[in-house]
Amino acid sequence: MTATPKRRVVSRPAQRIVLVPMPQRGLTFESSASSALAVEDEVIQWLSSQADDSTGCVPLYEDPDFAAEVSSLYFDPSKLPDYVPQQSGESGVHWYRPTEFSEDPDYFKSSSGCGVLREGLLNDAWLLGVFAAVALHPDNLVENLFVSESLHAFKQFGVFTCRFYKDDHWVSVTTDTRVPYSTELQPEDKASANKNEVFIPFLEKAYAKLHGSYQALDEKYGGGVGGSAGTSSGRILEAFLDCTGGSAHRVDLQLERVKQLQFDQATAGDPAAAASSPSMLLWKQLLRYKRRKCILTTQLRQLSFNAHDVTAMGIVKNRQYIIQHVTELGLPSAGGSGPGGSSNQQGAEEMLRFVKLKTVWGRGMWKGEWSNDDSKWEEHAQIEQAMRSDPRCEFSRSGHDGCFWMLWEDLLDTFTELFVVHVFPPDARQYSVRGDWVGTSAAGAFVKAPSPAPPPTAGGDDHHHNAPHSPGHLSRSKEMPIEK
Repeated sequence: MTATPKRRVVSRPAQRIVLVPMPQRGLTFESSASSALAVEDEVIQWLSSQADDSTGCVPLYEDPDFAAEVSSLYFDPSKLPDYVPQQSGESGVHWYRPTEFSEDPDYFKSSSGCGVLREGLLNDAWLLGVFAAVALHPDNLVENLFVSESLHAFKQFGVFTCRFYKDDHWVSVTTDTRVPYSTELQPEDKASANKNEVFIPFLEKAYAKLHGSYQALDEKYGGGVGGSAGTSSGRILEAFLDCTGGSAHRVDLQLERVKQLQFDQATAGDPAAAASSPSMLLWKQLLRYKRRKCILTTQLRQLSFNAHDVTAMGIVKNRQYIIQHVTELGLPSAGGSGPGGSSNQQGAEEMLRFVKLKTVWGRGMWKGEWSNDDSKWEEHAQIEQAMRSDPRCEFSRSGHDGCFWMLWEDLLDTFTELFVVHVFPPDARQYSVRGDWVGTSAAGAFVKAPSPAPPPTAGGDDHHHNAPHSPGHLSRSKEMPIEK
């Protein structure tokens, strides 16, 4: 760890912070590019005014609304979570600036978009996998989450601003650069193994502030994010929406296996019916998703908080793998044509459907057929040759980049869920309908319906036109465009 820089560190007075219409200060709805940086700009102006007259040293920002204290790590001090270490009855957590644990910190350092993630104490791999997948998107989507005008403001002033898409709005989150560490200097959160790359811990801190505490990100926390009650699959979808402003859905691969089994039984293995099998239909969808630049991840989900072990085939449970490429190649029979060529007289080509996956966890490489060290590559050298000739494959079998290939059928048999995120173009617009629930129940307990109105009297009075609204009436406002 490098020496702490000799800079004055002061807390910005609360009365100098602009109040915004959000539960916490430092959070703003974006209506324009300038509003996204309103809080950060004010912080920088105030810090600049506090510069030391003799040295010109500028103090570093300390966020009063998300303090570098244990209160930011959990909600209830009487129920300390497991990730908060204890020493003599006091928390062993310390907070460090990037310049205190890195010689040359920057938002992004890895040329591949995201390096290896280092495991920490906070149980939030579900969220870090989302950050990694967004960072690995070919359009550099993760850069859109950092809105600070200067890439060096976090080093000069100790402040940064991220944004997330919440309730049809981009919400900017401004906070300081102090990151929680345990006494063993292992980060409470998870970060890149490259300590110079700080976008992961910064995103995590901003996301924690948005939800009130680091505990909101912990998988064991029952409250969850977005009301998902702690189920990581639902929270993964929610986080993808927050980080992209797109739409996301989950594919149950266990259900797809059942569908395929039923299909095979119904068709008795008829080769003519294979093209319409559930696995083939899903494969065709996967090809379309990649053409549309969707974010695709998959994981082997196991409903146990302590089951982050590795399977016999090398796959880490409860960790997202990023799907980077999909391709299909023809494997000819003896004497046939090369990959992708037409079939010969001795038999039809066998189409092999390959998926390229990346692990960002520093472990969890596939050990089955077509793994990096598998003999299949030598037995069918034309497959590797075809992949190397296709620049989209970015083919390598070294494993140093955390990438490997596996057959589509093996992926279906190995993983339990697939996440698909549709990313909208910058000029996309969305229509949103807002309203208030008027009544005593909203998707809660049943409410007894009002008694039927009596029939009209002999005088012709109609009691129906004055009947009160029944519980559960939804009052809607008019539609309004929301720009993404």
